Amino acid sequence: MKKNTKGSGNPGSSGVDTNIWAPIVRGIVVIVLGVGGFLLWAVQAPLDAGVVADGTVTVSSNRKTIQHLSGGRVTDIFVKEGDQVKKNQVLIRLDKMQLDMRFSALNAQYISAKSIEDRLMAERDGLEEIAFNSALTQQFSGNKRLTEVRNLQAKLFDTRRKTIQDELSMIQETLDGLIGQTENLNKIKGYRDHQFTLINRELGAIRALSEKNYYPKAQLLVLEREAAEISSSVSEDILNIAKLKSQQNELKIKAYQARHQYLREVESELTENQKEVAMLEDELVSTRHELDNTEIRSPINGVVLDVKVSTVGGVIQPGEHLMDIVAAGQPMQIDAKIPVHAIDKLAPGLTVDVLFPALNHALLPSVPAHVLTVSADRLIDEATQQPYYLAEVQVSSEGARLLGDYKIKAGMPASVTIKTGERTFLSYLFKPLLARLELAFKEY
Repeated sequence: MKKNTKGSGNPGSSGVDTNIWAPIVRGIVVIVLGVGGFLLWAVQAPLDAGVVADGTVTVSSNRKTIQHLSGGRVTDIFVKEGDQVKKNQVLIRLDKMQLDMRFSALNAQYISAKSIEDRLMAERDGLEEIAFNSALTQQFSGNKRLTEVRNLQAKLFDTRRKTIQDELSMIQETLDGLIGQTENLNKIKGYRDHQFTLINRELGAIRALSEKNYYPKAQLLVLEREAAEISSSVSEDILNIAKLKSQQNELKIKAYQARHQYLREVESELTENQKEVAMLEDELVSTRHELDNTEIRSPINGVVLDVKVSTVGGVIQPGEHLMDIVAAGQPMQIDAKIPVHAIDKLAPGLTVDVLFPALNHALLPSVPAHVLTVSADRLIDEATQQPYYLAEVQVSSEGARLLGDYKIKAGMPASVTIKTGERTFLSYLFKPLLARLELAFKEY
């Protein structure tokens, strides 16, 4: 009879596999490979590092604030928020009634002043009639005021010219009379000189005869007396001629003084008049400029934003903000407020991803952009009183294409992620810990 030996054999020879190390080894291998692969990825795989900040859509560098220098009352408003406008298009018109009245009054004064200037220049130059300014004639063609003023100045010119001419004529007539008297006295003196010469010759002969008693002394005395009278008359003639010449010189001086005084008065009036003309020309230019500015025009092609004026008849103050014009076709910009602790990572040219919270993120995940400028110093948020640095972010042409028909308006919020470089996952995990440890082991 055979013995049953199944239960007494080597346990390893049974049908059940009792080796538990194989699955453990396989598990350890899987874990090691997984952890090793993860660590390898964490050490080598690059991840984007960046600064996240909130921003606001703006076009400030291409945004023109519309103001008015002197203000006034609004009579017409031609645009509203969001309107497209062309350069020099009228936006607002102000009341110009008072300026029109002032401009008309200045023109009337200018016409008078220029007409007076023409008259004074004609008097100074000794013209027979006034040569009126042709440019003024063209500028105010058909103006009744111009005709009236010029007629008045022409009459005044004739009157003043006649007055000085009459005065000079009277002086000349008196001078001519004195010249005639002088000529007559010269003739009489010449006759007496000749008579005196003859008597002196006669006396010379008679004295010789009288000394020899051939001629009576009494008759000699008569001739000597006659010679003395003629000599006295000649002396008187000389004195009278000198007086007449002195009077002539006085009249010539008087005529010169009359002409000189007349011209001096004309020159003085002309100088004052030309000052007035220059002042009026400046005031006319200024008033014309103010009149032109009653029509407030767009300085550029663009879109109307932030309209502050909506009431016809309302009054705007000098320098008041009326509206803004955003230049058409300009790149979109975002003003991002960068935390102070992250400013060392920023520089112009860095790549940026922009998200618009108001838009559907499923259709428009992010828009590419780049940093345009970073403020040189920190600023203070007036609302929160927190410091920040301002970074201007400009949407790229590719970003503008992605935005397509989306209506992005100034003032919309935006979230920007500024890519400052690449870091590994392991760096993300251990850098804060290492920084804490570095601080912990420092002695202060």
